[in-house]
Amino acid sequence: MGNLLNQVYSITDSIVVGRYLGQTALAAVGSTMPVILLLAALMIGINVGVGIIISRYFGQKNEELMRRAFVNSLYLGLFLSAGMMVLGLTFSGTILRWMGTPEGPLQEATAYLEISFITMICPLMYYLFSSAFRGLGDSQTALYCLIVSVLSNIGLDVLFVAGVRWGGGGGALCRPCSAGEWPGLPGPRHWRRPCRRRWRRCCCSANIP
Repeated sequence: MGNLLNQVYSITDSIVVGRYLGQTALAAVGSTMPVILLLAALMIGINVGVGIIISRYFGQKNEELMRRAFVNSLYLGLFLSAGMMVLGLTFSGTILRWMGTPEGPLQEATAYLEISFITMICPLMYYLFSSAFRGLGDSQTALYCLIVSVLSNIGLDVLFVAGVRWGGGGGALCRPCSAGEWPGLPGPRHWRRPCRRRWRRCCCSANIP
């Protein structure tokens, strides 16, 4: 179910951009998809590992190591995001040329890909929090928040592309904006759960409310 909902992000971008911006913009978005999917696979792989480590320590009832694993994953996410931002700003155009992107959509595709690299920290933190919740045995909250994030992405796609006319770059901003709100969504639901103390201890050293 989660993997299916994750595909809605790319499908929504393609539908809205193609409907309101035309074939060139749609070709630009399509040209970036292999790189976007590669980045998504990288983020998912890292955070699956984080979830496994957290669930292991959770099962051992070792809250100190669980907290340390969570905080270290935050640091890893920050460093990885910074590195990817520099990489994307420097080599986005070159990567697209290596992939054989036509000159027509190349400029817009480069802008779309650069925005995706710059804002990578938002979906990366989204995957991190999702894996942390699943590691704590709370996959239901992660799924509910994913649904809210997907619905927000659809609304923002229409607003940024069709409403304020930000072009293909507006489509690239939708996913990080909808994913960036995700860590704050589960609060009201999660505090009512028996594991709230464990989650609070896990997050307190990272100064997360």
